[in-house]
Amino acid sequence: MSTATQTPSPHATFYRDTVPAMGPVFLIAFAVFMGLKLAQSRLAHEKFVLETKSRIMSLEQELETLRNTRLHSGAPGSATTGQSAGPKSWYTFWK
Repeated sequence: MSTATQTPSPHATFYRDTVPAMGPVFLIAFAVFMGLKLAQSRLAHEKFVLETKSRIMSLEQELETLRNTRLHSGAPGSATTGQSAGPKSWYTFWK
């Protein structure tokens, strides 16, 4: 029997016709997916940055309020020139 007289199997015909056509479809789908993933990632990062900035601003406001309360409370030793007699605290860096 010669191979020229044999008819190709239906599976071979299906894969020969379909698989090459699916290559560009998969490429486009992958590109769209990665673009959407990148956009989602950037938007999530931007949201995180905005939330963090707002949290920092509220904490700075709270810190300023506490400093003003401490300076104007009239407690002995609380109204100093910016230096305390005790050990340095971590927030003196921001003064």
